[in-house]
Amino acid sequence: MLSKPDTVAERLNNFYINLAETTTKNLPSNTNQDNKLCGNSPLNSFYFKPVIPEEVIKTIKSIKKKSSSGLDQVTPQILQKLPLNVVEVLAFLINCSFSEGVFPDELKTSVVIPIHKGGNDKSLASFRPISLLSTFSKVIETLAKIRFTQFLNKNNIISPSQFGFQSKISTTDAIYGLLEHVCEKVNDKSIAVVVYCDLAKAFDCVNHQILLNKLHFYGCRDVALTWFASYLKGRQQCVRVRGLDGTEVSSNFKLSKHGVPQGSVLGPFLFVLYINDIAALNLSCKLTLFVDDTSLCWSGKDPVAFDQNRLALNINKTKYMVFSNIHGLRMLISIEDSIIQRVGEYKFLGVMIDQNLKWDIHIDKLAKCLASAIYAIRVVALEMNNPVIFKEVYHALFESHLRYGILFFGYSATTKLRTLFILQKRAVRIISRANFRDHCKPLFQNSKILTLYDLILFETFRYCHVNAFQQRGNIHSYPTRSRENLQIPQSQSALTRNTVFHYGKILYNMIPLGISNLNNHRFAKTIKSILLRSANYSFNEFLENSVPLMQEYVQ
Repeated sequence: MLSKPDTVAERLNNFYINLAETTTKNLPSNTNQDNKLCGNSPLNSFYFKPVIPEEVIKTIKSIKKKSSSGLDQVTPQILQKLPLNVVEVLAFLINCSFSEGVFPDELKTSVVIPIHKGGNDKSLASFRPISLLSTFSKVIETLAKIRFTQFLNKNNIISPSQFGFQSKISTTDAIYGLLEHVCEKVNDKSIAVVVYCDLAKAFDCVNHQILLNKLHFYGCRDVALTWFASYLKGRQQCVRVRGLDGTEVSSNFKLSKHGVPQGSVLGPFLFVLYINDIAALNLSCKLTLFVDDTSLCWSGKDPVAFDQNRLALNINKTKYMVFSNIHGLRMLISIEDSIIQRVGEYKFLGVMIDQNLKWDIHIDKLAKCLASAIYAIRVVALEMNNPVIFKEVYHALFESHLRYGILFFGYSATTKLRTLFILQKRAVRIISRANFRDHCKPLFQNSKILTLYDLILFETFRYCHVNAFQQRGNIHSYPTRSRENLQIPQSQSALTRNTVFHYGKILYNMIPLGISNLNNHRFAKTIKSILLRSANYSFNEFLENSVPLMQEYVQ
């Protein structure tokens, strides 16, 4: 395919530029958009506060240090070496941009690098576009985002159903909210139907006029709105490919009329605002949004009008899953007369959710990932002899994968967890330079590494503590000893009993008040130190070893 790189570059650029029109051509025309806006529209308007040099320096330091750059070839490392007098000039220019409502044209150009994502390498759709933008642009965008975010938060604009790009909110919160709702429905002997929506080329299909209408509705008006319009309009891109001889060839620049720039700071943020009003519709379903990942837990027949936002559902990739205690339940769900596929498992925000909430598939995939990490750790151990580096490698390559989603799969069947625990002990033996038959408990304690079960407990306790779930004392006024405990939902189903929503809260309630009343930082530090001393190999060991240590701590 790369025997004629100049032709390939032009074809790819045309393909990317026309994606929005190709994707949305079958959607109905959209009129009277202003009348369809819903949600909270503040009376006061947003304006850009002036920037000071110290803030510019802080922003430059916060940008990820990458060697890649835009057309200007200026990397974050170069910006960090700017003298103060140059930063002062940069702050002045940024303030001029904000006050005049103009985003510099020189910063609107991007270089797109196509990366093969699998499939037919002769198909243009098999190449994912990676945009390289100016570092100066990222600095201005970051400062603009900080200011607008403060305004949105003050006026409660962002829907609580949106978990993406929100301060102190993560994918864990999104998964927790969805699965908690599923468990509630199953416990009520209802049927929970979760539809996992796939928006086709979502970022590329953003309609600029609709977005600007929504920004105005959310309080971005006058000069501030003019600035965002300037940021969106007149953006150009070229595609750069490498030929068989290693020579890089770029296409001609083309004007982009749709979408938000991928790889930018403001792109995902603006998309969040673009679909924010979906949650304001009167839907009889639980809506969970994480940027363009959307799930709906249905209890009604209301349609979700993505087409009002000129976004198209990818019917072939949109799936649904049924959670119920009724075996052999049959149903069909159709969208726009197309039947969508029912699945038994689905990857949502990085975790494999199955219809029985048993997590077997997720754990099997995770075990393969951890086995690969062990191989990498072993290679590092052969080349180096530094315990500090070993531990850093363990946390980066092994525990980071083990920890993600552990709040949910951590209450799976013991036999499945044992597979992960064996792999963890193998990794700890390698970084400790221990024999494969050596007992691991002292290795965990000496290395100050939490065992699998202690990781489950630590993440559960920390999550429950930070989120301050409903306590029994909020339900009744009786001065009982358990009024400070978390309210445990009644579990009528085996499907929901071994979950963080039920068993996890039971374990949390065993923590003495002297610890659970600590602030978040001290609570996490205290719990971790107690778990490290115990190095528990099961939940029963936690009850036998760690709970008494907690009692000693408060006495």
